[in-house]
Amino acid sequence: MNINPNIFIYFDNQNIVLWDYLNHRQFHIDRAHLEKIIEYLTTQIDSDDSIQTNNLIQNDVISKEPYIKNKWSWDVLARIFHTGTSNLEFDITPKNRKEWADVYLESCKLTLSKPSPKLRFEEEDLCNPIRIPYPSQNSSELHEVFTSRKTVREFEDRALENFKLGTILYYGLGYLREREVSLEEHIPSNMRYRRSSPSGGGLNSIEGYLYIGNVVGIEPGIYYYNPLKHTLHKLDTAPPSLGDLMSGQHFIDNIAFGVFLTCRFDRMWWKYFHSRAYRVALMEAGHISQSLQLLAANEGLQTWVSGAFADDLVSKAIDLRNEFENPLLFVGAGYSQGNTFSKELEELLNNHQDKKNGLNEQN
Repeated sequence: MNINPNIFIYFDNQNIVLWDYLNHRQFHIDRAHLEKIIEYLTTQIDSDDSIQTNNLIQNDVISKEPYIKNKWSWDVLARIFHTGTSNLEFDITPKNRKEWADVYLESCKLTLSKPSPKLRFEEEDLCNPIRIPYPSQNSSELHEVFTSRKTVREFEDRALENFKLGTILYYGLGYLREREVSLEEHIPSNMRYRRSSPSGGGLNSIEGYLYIGNVVGIEPGIYYYNPLKHTLHKLDTAPPSLGDLMSGQHFIDNIAFGVFLTCRFDRMWWKYFHSRAYRVALMEAGHISQSLQLLAANEGLQTWVSGAFADDLVSKAIDLRNEFENPLLFVGAGYSQGNTFSKELEELLNNHQDKKNGLNEQN
């Protein structure tokens, strides 16, 4: 018998918990089941017809067939984190904008029903403050970019000029030709590419795949962005609506464009043998995300960023070919009036406030 390599066992208040972290499943097992697992693990016995064996086979803990060998390079804790944070599962996945607003409002009510943890400046009486100057607003362009960037959830059905898209992609995700002249001659040729954002070890492990919804002169669809040539390459995929990819967040279905940022983990493994480098990959995606958002704000656009999506659906939609490339983040932009909430959620909030005001008047 073969033991599923994607499980681990831990002990929790007298309970034995078996966790299948690849499929997000947990089981409480008794001593007899644990002993049966150890028996198959330490001896070469054939399968028997015991209740424990049948239960373990039915729940894919053991199998007569060999399991696919795990090719993950970093330690098992990093793999547990990676798989455990992939493919969000919801009790309800919204099918349209109205359903999303209903689900989101209930989620917010649940959150606000609990006291929020306080930050340090809220908890402590901080002594001996040193006053530092606020930034000068004389640099109007810099001030405008940083203060105008915000997350919105209502976009106009308006086409984005392709030259604006080109500017955002080049400075946010492209390899900058302007930086080539300042590189040290000893840097290897395949590590000489530089973006505006820092990259762990100069590896540029983050790739970009574009969702084009409404851009002048570019057919809607999914594209791969070549950061060296500054070119788009249309992929032969027929993805579902963007809202379906983004766990039912259909208020962004009419966004002008967005970028799925992925990580090539095999490129990280090439240089970094310790899983601490996973942090570096996440930070790199965050750096690029912020650059894209600020560049979009500079072009008069509003942005929306999210990590709430089904990894498997997105990987299929953007036609990932390498098993060690995974999506991390989505950054979208388009024209907007700056509405923080979608119109459906705004209506629900207004109705909720009207009912609350009505009760106060009666009291």
